[in-house]
Amino acid sequence: IWEEAGRLPADESLFVIGSSGVEYALGACWKAEGLLPEQASREDCAQPVNKLLVVSGSCSPVTETQIKHALGAGFAGIRVPVHELIHPGRAEAAR
Repeated sequence: IWEEAGRLPADESLFVIGSSGVEYALGACWKAEGLLPEQASREDCAQPVNKLLVVSGSCSPVTETQIKHALGAGFAGIRVPVHELIHPGRAEAAR
């Protein structure tokens, strides 16, 4: 994934869908290439932002707990009506 992203022109980006294994693999790759410190400090972490979009398709009980925690902390939850989106007669209205 990292090598493929490096081959793209500057005005293009790579979109990846996968499990948390994607993040683990990229993190390990970046550490091996010296792009990440072995031990991250608070200063190395991402800075606060005004807006954040998180999309989850996981059925994991761990993810369910994380989503419940986020909702309890003030995040807005939006359920995507997947069954409506794939139904030819109702997809447009669902979108």
